[in-house]
Amino acid sequence: MRCTWTHPNYVAPERAGEKPYTLLYEALRRTGQAALAQLTMHNREHLVLLRPGRLGLLLHTLFYRDEIRALEEFRTDTEWVTPQELKLARLLVECWVLTSSRPNIRIPTAKTCGP
Repeated sequence: MRCTWTHPNYVAPERAGEKPYTLLYEALRRTGQAALAQLTMHNREHLVLLRPGRLGLLLHTLFYRDEIRALEEFRTDTEWVTPQELKLARLLVECWVLTSSRPNIRIPTAKTCGP
């Protein structure tokens, strides 16, 4: 089964949950791990990934294959891109990866969520 990640959302605790939040954040940060959880939002359950950010927990909603638009729906005509533009774009991406503030963590466009 494959799924896709969304852009991260910040997770903040209510006052009563500050200590458990901090314990989870520090445990994940110090072990370099992330956690899978279920979240109910808009009357629907979602599979989410919690991971430590620089100052707190980040949440990514995971979408299963059947929840994502079919590949045929995307219209990307690569003929519009010149070789020089592509070379510059690749250089920018490579520089971003080298200077990323998240060493050893890369968020792919598709991630295996189960066996």
